[in-house]
Amino acid sequence: MGQTLVALYDNAETAHEAALALHAARFTDGEVRVVNPADFEVSKPLSTDILGISGMVKPEIGAYEEAVRRGSSLVAVTSENPEVARAEEVLLRFHPVHLDQKVAQWQTKGWKNPYDELPTDQSMEVFDHERAQTGRDGSPATVRVFVW
Repeated sequence: MGQTLVALYDNAETAHEAALALHAARFTDGEVRVVNPADFEVSKPLSTDILGISGMVKPEIGAYEEAVRRGSSLVAVTSENPEVARAEEVLLRFHPVHLDQKVAQWQTKGWKNPYDELPTDQSMEVFDHERAQTGRDGSPATVRVFVW
């Protein structure tokens, strides 16, 4: 069973620093992915995960895509290695932002998640959705964990 940890940062520099720290913690290029606004392709059809991150479900994909469109950068760590939990500690050191707070702000200005209207892909079921939504202490998560 694999896990994908995702953290959102306000700028590309902080995301890059987080990725460097993950590499220093012995996570490989194949496990670490950084998505910046400059890397983002908006021309792909909505039915595909244009972030290319394993384990995410459609509502989260839409929210992360919108965050990147609006200038944030994200770092994802995807691995089947049991040591992947260490990545959360590394990501938290760089103070990721609360995605849910950003989504709430956008929704007050009329934003709707386009993935809410698409059917769920059953092959990408999240087994630990509660863990994806809350941090270790029960507060809203800044690093989300998707188990696939």
